[in-house]
Amino acid sequence: MSIILVPVFNNRISSRIDCTECFNLVKINNNEIESVEKLKIVANNQIEKLNSIVSLNPDVVICNGLTEYYAHELSKNNIKVMSWIRGDFDDVVNKVVNGKYKFN
Repeated sequence: MSIILVPVFNNRISSRIDCTECFNLVKINNNEIESVEKLKIVANNQIEKLNSIVSLNPDVVICNGLTEYYAHELSKNNIKVMSWIRGDFDDVVNKVVNGKYKFN
């Protein structure tokens, strides 16, 4: 099973992971979406938000943009990052499931 965390604004990939509060946590099993959980992460600072993200234990974070700090810290915690991904959340996740976006 793979766990993917995606920052969202409405049903689109949010432009910056560090500026959003809404996330979708996607569990993929055998190339099928098992579940999508909507989460809200409200933090007072970057470190608090990062710790909340890391505590969810995602394998991958799919986002549009992120700071060097986030990129470094996520990598340090063995979380892969697919950045500069834009578009509709459902379309992006379907591309991951169908192998058009690879994170392995």
